Amino acid sequence: MTSWDRDDTPARWQCSGTALVDLPPGLVARWAPGESVVEYVSPTRTRITVGAWSWAGIAGLLATFDADLTSLEPDELVDPCRVLAQRFDRATHATATTIWGRGPPCGTPTGPCPGMSFHAEAGVPQDWFPRHDPAQPTRARTQPAPHHCRPTPRLTEEVAADIFMGRFSDKFLHAARGAARLLAGSLYARYYDLEPAQLDQLEPDQPLLVRFWPRRRPQPNTFTELCVRRAHSTGRSWSLANNGTIVEQAQILTTHDLAALVDLGVQPTQPWPDLALAAYHRVEQLIALSHRQPRPLPTIKDATYAWRQTMFFLSMAGDDAVAPFLEQARTTLPPGDDSVSDSLGALLAGVDDIHHEQRFDSAGASPHGRRLTGWTTSRHWLTEPGGTALAGPAH
Repeated sequence: MTSWDRDDTPARWQCSGTALVDLPPGLVARWAPGESVVEYVSPTRTRITVGAWSWAGIAGLLATFDADLTSLEPDELVDPCRVLAQRFDRATHATATTIWGRGPPCGTPTGPCPGMSFHAEAGVPQDWFPRHDPAQPTRARTQPAPHHCRPTPRLTEEVAADIFMGRFSDKFLHAARGAARLLAGSLYARYYDLEPAQLDQLEPDQPLLVRFWPRRRPQPNTFTELCVRRAHSTGRSWSLANNGTIVEQAQILTTHDLAALVDLGVQPTQPWPDLALAAYHRVEQLIALSHRQPRPLPTIKDATYAWRQTMFFLSMAGDDAVAPFLEQARTTLPPGDDSVSDSLGALLAGVDDIHHEQRFDSAGASPHGRRLTGWTTSRHWLTEPGGTALAGPAH
């Protein structure tokens, strides 16, 4: 028998390609796409012919066998396979970058302290954090620095609002303290009301004695209690939105690990002002998209991630970079769409107010602008007519 009969009839596809697959014929026949031809070569090798509407489609189908391929035919199939391999290679480098941080020399008998290393499994591309891809968590395996070094930066996990159990682990407090020290007096600290002294006075959260936390007050003078207070939440009732406001405050206080990476000595490949402007352009795109959506809140939350990165990058650039940033950002306000321009104008006016030593009130309003956060237990101000209404707490 030279052909594996599956009662299929080869289709008249626009493209048809053949390859040798290093898999047993029976296994290939079991998982081959319909209307393909499977031919016996040896007990461990199979020739398969598949069709698709494009050569790239055939390359993708062959990749699903997760086995070595040889003897690609015809020649038109070779380049698409090469392009697909290069694309996968770029993807793995963009989402699994190893970054090594080195602490300052500490004069140990064995030489300089190696500090701490970590491997970021997601969300840290080569050019720093994703300027166009917010909401990516940083999950890392860490090796603590020796006890004689400075405190080791700790990376926090992503916390989902729907399963938040009412307590943050100690690493969140540790990360928030490091962020507050790094950003003390900066635009980010003034914009989000970061106070290093307040964080230094907090106690670690104690383990919960019950599985579920609704109707229990957060333990006083802890990081969790601070997040509850900043979110204007009672912390005594469960709701997804209520949890979200609390988790978001933890993300703000820890900078979502951006400060920890800087503390490790990691440097971006672009200047801080350029990163701030690139992140802001993503904010523009997402807010414009949210104005066209019937259910815009998920997009607004994504915009908030990008906006928080904008504030961090701009703070690292220094106060002298704020005025040029605002000037450039205002030149890109979308023409002909007053509601989007009003929303973005309110954001930029809020930054300008904070830069000139103004403050946000409890509703998140400054004399001329608004503070942007994503979660709210009432209507979000970006969904109000004009996108600048001061309706309800903005946290």
